[in-house]
Formats: sequence, C-alpha cells, structure tokens
Amino acid sequence: MAVAQPAVLADVWTDRAEGAQSLARQAILVIGGAAFVGLAAQVAIPLPFTPVPLTLQTFAVLLAGAALGSLRGVMAMSLYAVAGIAGVPWFAEGSSGFAMPSFGYILGFIVAAGIVGRIAEHGACILTRASTASGGRLHSDLRQNALAPRGGLGGPLDNFPS
Repeated sequence: MAVAQPAVLADVWTDRAEGAQSLARQAILVIGGAAFVGLAAQVAIPLPFTPVPLTLQTFAVLLAGAALGSLRGVMAMSLYAVAGIAGVPWFAEGSSGFAMPSFGYILGFIVAAGIVGRIAEHGACILTRASTASGGRLHSDLRQNALAPRGGLGGPLDNFPS
C-alpha cells in the first residue's frame, strides 16, 4: 500500500495530529507565517527614487506560501494584512494601516502566497510543464504571426528552426 506523500513542508507537521491538536497546529502555522513576514519586513533599505523601501518581505511571502501551501499561505497573508490594518506595526519600516504607498503590495502578497502555495502543492513538475508548453507555443506564434508576414528579421533568427 502506497503512503501519501505530504504536498508541502507544513503537511509534515500537521499530518501527525488529529482533531483539536491538528487545528491548533494549523493556527500556529498561519500565525507563524504572518509573523515571519512581519519580521522580514523590518529589514528595509530605503531607496531615494521611490517611497517603497526594498525589504525581505517579498522573499518571506514566497517562502511562506511554498512552505505552508495555498490555503494556509493565503490565510497567513490575510492575517498579516488585517493585523497591520488594525495597527500592528509590522509592515515595512514599522508602519501599519492602509494609507501608505506600498499597501498594494500587501494585497498582492495574499495572491502571491496562494499561487506559490498551489505550485508547491503540485511540485516543480507543474512549472516545467507550464513553461515548456507556453514557451514552445510562444516561440511558434511569434515566428508565424510576427516575423513571417514581414519576411522575418533578415538575420540569423530567420534560419532558426521552429
């Protein structure tokens, strides 16, 4: 009989628990994911040409999404956003609230964690299939629709095999 493999890292810890213990572990993971992003946001490098600083926040969001999976990742980033709006000073440079130039990033973190979590749940093979399929199709469409009607680029790419 085959044993089901955990989809993401968080499943290794939560699969061994049952009932209330499992729910408590899920909550700890979600709160921990939000706190991890909040801590990473405090590492900020101000840039003179934009009001949005460079932080480790984006890295933390992607890592949390990959480690937690799509549902827990979305829940963690939603908690991060709601707690920040409520006044927890854990956005970049210790800010909070939603009246700041980088709040759009905060909302995007929810979507990003969900997408990265979904990809992690399906493994790296989904990325390979998607990039191969879209890349091959894009190359074919480009050659047929953009270059062919104009006689090509008139250079070495004209002889590149399709």
